[in-house]
Amino acid sequence: MTLRVGVNLLWLVPDEVGGSGAYALRLLEALAGIDQGDTEVTLFVNGILGDHPEGEKLASTYRTVRGPTSGASRAQRVGTEVLWLPAQVRRRGIDVVHDAGGLIAHRSAGGTLLTVHDLQPLAMPENFGWVKRNYMATALPRSARVATRLATLTAFVADDLSQRLHVDPSRLLRVPPGVTAPVPATPAELEAVVDRYGLAGVNGSVRPFFMYPAITYPHKNHVLLAHSFSAVCRERPEALLVLTGGVAQREERLLAAIERLGIGANVRRTGRVPSRDIEVLYQEATALSFASRYEGCGIPVIEAMASGCPVIASDCTGLPEMVGDAGVLVGAMDSGAWSAAMLSILEDSTERARLTEAGLVRARRFDWTSSARCLLAAYMAVADA
Repeated sequence: MTLRVGVNLLWLVPDEVGGSGAYALRLLEALAGIDQGDTEVTLFVNGILGDHPEGEKLASTYRTVRGPTSGASRAQRVGTEVLWLPAQVRRRGIDVVHDAGGLIAHRSAGGTLLTVHDLQPLAMPENFGWVKRNYMATALPRSARVATRLATLTAFVADDLSQRLHVDPSRLLRVPPGVTAPVPATPAELEAVVDRYGLAGVNGSVRPFFMYPAITYPHKNHVLLAHSFSAVCRERPEALLVLTGGVAQREERLLAAIERLGIGANVRRTGRVPSRDIEVLYQEATALSFASRYEGCGIPVIEAMASGCPVIASDCTGLPEMVGDAGVLVGAMDSGAWSAAMLSILEDSTERARLTEAGLVRARRFDWTSSARCLLAAYMAVADA
């Protein structure tokens, strides 16, 4: 008997939703590469995703149905989930609906699998505007309550669901992230990236640099990292801090702090950059400085480790679970500890080499094929519930 699964991607707007969208796309790509048995998967997408190269790639593998929304308006996306999606589920005989974006807005018959990336709106409501804060305060508990099963990327989020929303652990399933082994940068790629982001020193060699790929959301902690890096600059004035990622609420504070600290010549604020540039930067960076105060998972940490980039990360939320003993964990708000950790990696080549090797070994634990098998097992668990 065929198990018909419908994956709700109406929420997914590429280049807007960040890590949750990237995880969903990579996971579905991996699912297409394994034996799915009698499972038949249909994707429900918005217009933006449907026209995006990522959406076109998925459409070449899965049956894809485009909803009556471009995806540009959040209100329209939610409305489409509420009104249009349940009718499509009934019409197409879908047995299991997978809501991959963290919320369930519809009331569909049959089983539902809800992927929960984190509970930050409940843990740090001050980071959100009044409308979203109040919406999520209702929508997250309701979604957790009505889902047949809930999938999390980490034990941290599973524990948070159990403690904060009182979800029975028997309803929780783990679908961890994977990491794709990076393609080594060619000399031409390295030269182009060094030139593009101003990473060369006076002798033409690459200056030592720390990188942090993160949108300037409040919890990403950019301002504290800038303060910590200013102390590094006093000891090692040739060092650079490369901040990639889009603009959000803390952008102005970050730029003001950089100017006030007098480190503008040592900071590269790039904005969004192509994914291949991120891979090349990982391969050349002195270390990743992942200063976030809240992460359900923290996929950039394992991406960096897979690229041979030493990792410094905050010692809170889901990050220790990703890093294990393969990186340096630092108190998220301890500016002095961040400075000390960066200086230590700059000055101790033996420790840098140890962290590189440990990270490569740990990154091998995160495999997209294994993740896809976990997802398929989750669909079957929902169907059997």
